[in-house]
Amino acid sequence: MVKENNSGKPRLADCTLIAHASNLITAYVDEELMIVNSQTGNFIQLNASASNLWQRIEAPIALGTLCDRITEQYDVSREECRSHVVEWLGQMHALGLVELETN
Repeated sequence: MVKENNSGKPRLADCTLIAHASNLITAYVDEELMIVNSQTGNFIQLNASASNLWQRIEAPIALGTLCDRITEQYDVSREECRSHVVEWLGQMHALGLVELETN
């Protein structure tokens, strides 16, 4: 279980495991990935960058490992990467599209 901070966003540690939620339906629409939670009806359409990030969490992965892999591939600082990834994960978690687990 992940705790939330005062703003209602999840507090994520580098050891937080990230995974796709269950009961998702995905499809490409006009070269963008559409993801729908079949239980809640929540959905999002991802551009190419966000789709790449989505593919990186197909198998459960720790936040720290995910950020390390992104910074190895792209010219971005770890702090900036982590900030953007955590913000994106907060949005995805609020829609019920990802599961976050901190031990």
